[in-house]
Amino acid sequence: MPINHNGTIHNSDAIGLTSSNRAFRYGDALFETMRVFEGKITFWKAHWDRLLAGAKFMRYEQLQSEAFYQNEIQKLCRMEGNWRIRMTVYRTGGGLYTPQSNNTAFLIESQELDQNHFLLNEAGLNIDICDSIRLPASPAFNWKTANSLFYILAGIYKQDQHLDDCLLLNERDNIAEASSSNLFIVKGNELRTPPLRSGCKAGTTRSIMLQLAPELGLIVKEKKIKEKHLFEAEEIWLTNAIQGIRWTGQFREQKYANTQAQKMTMLLNQQLAKN
Repeated sequence: MPINHNGTIHNSDAIGLTSSNRAFRYGDALFETMRVFEGKITFWKAHWDRLLAGAKFMRYEQLQSEAFYQNEIQKLCRMEGNWRIRMTVYRTGGGLYTPQSNNTAFLIESQELDQNHFLLNEAGLNIDICDSIRLPASPAFNWKTANSLFYILAGIYKQDQHLDDCLLLNERDNIAEASSSNLFIVKGNELRTPPLRSGCKAGTTRSIMLQLAPELGLIVKEKKIKEKHLFEAEEIWLTNAIQGIRWTGQFREQKYANTQAQKMTMLLNQQLAKN
């Protein structure tokens, strides 16, 4: 697959890392994973706002303009087709933990996909809680950084346990998110999701869902979620920018429906025309 490294298109195996690369050495990088449907970047504004906020938190300087990065993505997508895009922005220069520069470089990767809209999974996910990991309830975890050890370990855990996904606890024993998704639960007309202070990612699809929920008559509550709330829920959703919504069919012995998940997926797809 071709990649875009600082504005130049290369084959994916043509880029080498120096020993001083800070993304490699320290995870000193931010990334955004995006869907492109029919040549259009889905919910670009949400991704751009999160990248800017993350760059400010990381003290990055000299980011290019919004239009610049859109154009660099389109060098790979050619304004057509359906794609998974990962754009990484990393701090350049050397240094140890203390960087010598706050300037940035970027790398954009692409993977062609088939679907031109979000599809709800047909079979509900089987999930459980990964109790061997505790996420810090820190603002540093709101951004998508290259320091992803917790999520790697969660991915190994779900494989070992033969699960479709697993939920992660924070240091206060509240459920923060899933291994690669934000968490929502539906009970009656309430849609609950962990607050950002729980240590969950400030997901772009999460932010869109919070805006769309009132159209389904759902009242949004950003409140802590404990294990007991999973047993009380009627639906459990896992959301991210690539898959949209995935509904959970089973948590241990508890079973769940997907009625509202179907409706929300329809709303998400309707937004694509307005995007």
